[in-house]
Amino acid sequence: MVQRLPRHDRMAAIYSDVHQYRDGHTIPDGYGYILEYNPLHPYRTASGYVRQHRLVMERKLGRFLLETEVVHHEDEDPANNDPGNLKLFASQADHMHYHHLQDAACYDAVVIERVRQAAADPKVTLVGLGISEPTIRKICRMYGIFWKRANKADLTEDQVREALLGRTTEDAALLLDVHPQTLYNRFDHLLDKRNSPGFLDEHREELCKIAKLQGVSVAADMFGTSRKVLYDALKRWGVRENLEYQGKRDLMSRKDEVLRLIQEHGYTKATEMLGKSKNALREAVKRWSEQGDLPDEFAHLASPRKSRKLQPERIPSDLG
Repeated sequence: MVQRLPRHDRMAAIYSDVHQYRDGHTIPDGYGYILEYNPLHPYRTASGYVRQHRLVMERKLGRFLLETEVVHHEDEDPANNDPGNLKLFASQADHMHYHHLQDAACYDAVVIERVRQAAADPKVTLVGLGISEPTIRKICRMYGIFWKRANKADLTEDQVREALLGRTTEDAALLLDVHPQTLYNRFDHLLDKRNSPGFLDEHREELCKIAKLQGVSVAADMFGTSRKVLYDALKRWGVRENLEYQGKRDLMSRKDEVLRLIQEHGYTKATEMLGKSKNALREAVKRWSEQGDLPDEFAHLASPRKSRKLQPERIPSDLG
């Protein structure tokens, strides 16, 4: 008799498979949150999407979240899914209790006075108060406290470095209450540098080879850039059209391998193993079928999926 693994071991095994999917396609959900495509996740939607902030927390903890657990955004921005901005609560009740404590701080005379004194000193930043940024900003709005703009000459490297932790340059400038250009002018050495437009040129040959064999997406990920930047580089080099043709030709020349993988693992897993899109595989199978090169045992792969939508029952005319 086959022994079943304990539930937590089974879930750990499933987790390792699920989280091979990283940085999937993302879309907004209409409520300010970001959905990430993760078709193997046990709590995915019917379309295969999971809220990104829960995925980020799961990757941080190395386990699935329970349905009762709640992930809180410290800056109250549901689209900011930086791990440092997320806090986990065991239940919605704990989450709401945390919010009540934050709201209580807005009416605490001691906290209000601390914020008032800090606002009058341009050398003090929001970070150093030990109070969450949303709470400080809420207190300032409620009691008409004006946070005195810091003189750029008074800014120190330690203040800027602290403000930049887990934040973009623009967010850090907002936190320090200075213009972003002030940080670019005085603290450029502390900022993350963006790659120059031609940084891919020295890797041209290697990039083209990877893109031809494994696809543009894989090549872009390996060099830490986006597909758009890579496509622009290919266009600049004058090899984009040739590359796309070779990519299709490469897929067509691997017919036996492609058919075997689709037959054994299905389209979704085959796309991951081949580094191609699901539509590319379906188009290749369709082309082989039209050319008569598709073996009989694979004929079902090319057959269109029929709609199972129920049609309304017709009433005979003689029954009125």
